[in-house]
Parts: sequence; C-alpha cells; structure tokens
Amino acid sequence: MKLILEKVSESDKLMIRTFVAMAKLTPDYHVDKKLTAQIGDMVKSAFREMGGVKYMDAIMEEFHRVSRQGNTIKVSQLQDELDRFETKDFQFKKEFMIGLLSIAYANGNLDENQGKLLDMVKKSIGMTDFAYSRVETMFWSRMRTGKYMDYEEFKKRRFEWNERNYKKKESGYRREESYSQYNYSNSNNKQEERREYKQSSSYSRVSTELEKAYSVLGLSPDASVDDIKKMKRELLKKYHPDLYSGKGERAVEEATIKSQRINQAYETIMKMKN
Repeated sequence: MKLILEKVSESDKLMIRTFVAMAKLTPDYHVDKKLTAQIGDMVKSAFREMGGVKYMDAIMEEFHRVSRQGNTIKVSQLQDELDRFETKDFQFKKEFMIGLLSIAYANGNLDENQGKLLDMVKKSIGMTDFAYSRVETMFWSRMRTGKYMDYEEFKKRRFEWNERNYKKKESGYRREESYSQYNYSNSNNKQEERREYKQSSSYSRVSTELEKAYSVLGLSPDASVDDIKKMKRELLKKYHPDLYSGKGERAVEEATIKSQRINQAYETIMKMKN
C-alpha cells in the first residue's frame, strides 16, 4: 500500500484533494452509490487527460482514501497550495478544471459553494476568464456526447435539482408568511380581527398566486379551460430545453426553469378551476 502511494506525486495529491473537496460539496456523495461511482470515473478521466495513466491505480487508491476521511478539506489550505502550484501547461489546467466541472455538475447543477470553489481554483492556477469560458464550452460539448454520464440522465438530474431548489425557495416564503401571521396573532387585537385578517390574507395570497399564474401563461382570468390547455402546450413546445441546446448551457437552464414555471402555473389555475 505504502509503495503504491509513493508513486503519487505531490502535485497529483493536490489535484486529488481538490477533486475530493468538490465531491464532498456534491449532495448524495457517498450516499447514492451510482453517483459516487460516476464521480470516481470522472476523476479517473481527468487524470487520464492530464497524463496520469502510468500510476492510475495508485492515484485512484489515494482518491478513495482521502474521500473516505471524515474531516472536511479546508478551502483556505487548498488555496495556499494551489497558489504555489506552478505550471504553464494549459492542457493540464484545462483538464483539471474540466474534471472539477464534471464533478460539480454530477447531480444536475452546481450550488453556490461549488461555484466559489471553481472560482478560487481558476484564479489560483492563473486561468483568465476568457480561457475559462473556452474550458466551459469544451466541458459541455463532452457532457452532451455522454462522456461523463448519459446526457438524458443528466437532464433528469438537472430537472430534479431545479425542482428541489424551487421548493426550498417556496418553503422559505411560507415560513416568512407563517412568522408574520404568528406575530400578528400575538398582538392585542381581538379574536374576530385575527380571524378576518387570516381570511383576508389567505384570499389575497390565493388571488396573487392566480394572477401570477395567468401572467406566466399570458392569459386573462376569464380564459376558458381549452384556452389554458392550448396555451400550456404551445409554451412548453416553445421553451422545450432541447431546442436551446445549441445556444449554450445557460440558455438550456433558463428554458428548463421556464418550462417548470409554465407547468406550475397551469397546475395552480386548474386547481382553482376545479
């Protein structure tokens, strides 16, 4: 074991720790076995592209050893080490960043902390914004060909990620509303005033939700059920994510979110209609 790990260079160990840091920021890592295995394959692919084929077994053994450790890798320490890391080889930097991007998007989308880690690494290794945009383009080109995972599976994970994120935001809004009503109920107003307020607040909230839903579909509240269904079909056809695949990942993501809002607006309206 020791002899195997001795073959792993200090620079490779630094890359490994950075990959592990990104993996540990990925939800369900070490919980979802398929996702965990895919991330391992992504790391192997990155080292293969960076020229680490000769000692691949040793590299992967070190990756799994570090990833199994319970302690969190300190980003500040990584930054110090990456700041001292010297290489002018763009090919190496490119594949290093692509490897990090593949791990970051393994569960469908990257979160805020993963974005911060990517930004830190980019700056520490001296990669310009222009060069990074080229790297992102290469990454998405590979992703669409299924290099890291089946692209349909990725799109499903991205949709589920957006759904979870949307529900978290909705839950936050509800908590704020509950807190506001709690404060009101603890005031010195009469019981009847509280009841009337709650009814008024509930009606106002429902009314606002309906207005937003009709606005998303571009319809007025007097639209018929047939008109609502027809508009939903037309909008979903117009904003189908696959139609935007040639316009970049941001356009695809925006179309996906738009499609979700259309479906949610339709469900809100039909719930009230019924």
